[in-house]
Amino acid sequence: RDPFGTASSLDEDEKVQIQNQTIPTLKDFLNLAAQHEKTVIFDLRRPPQGHPYRDAWITSVLEVIRNESSINSSQ
Repeated sequence: RDPFGTASSLDEDEKVQIQNQTIPTLKDFLNLAAQHEKTVIFDLRRPPQGHPYRDAWITSVLEVIRNESSINSSQ
């Protein structure tokens, strides 16, 4: 998919390369930021009705930030 309308600016080799990219878990993302001493800012949005984490999403996110990742609270 092309959510930002920028895929048309890529050549064919770049398109093939990006098709195999994956989305990291929150834990992996935070650990990478910690490893490179980068600040992280992100928006949290409640999952839609019917999603299995609809009622526990904020607790799950905070658990990853506080106990599962190596990111410093100042980041």
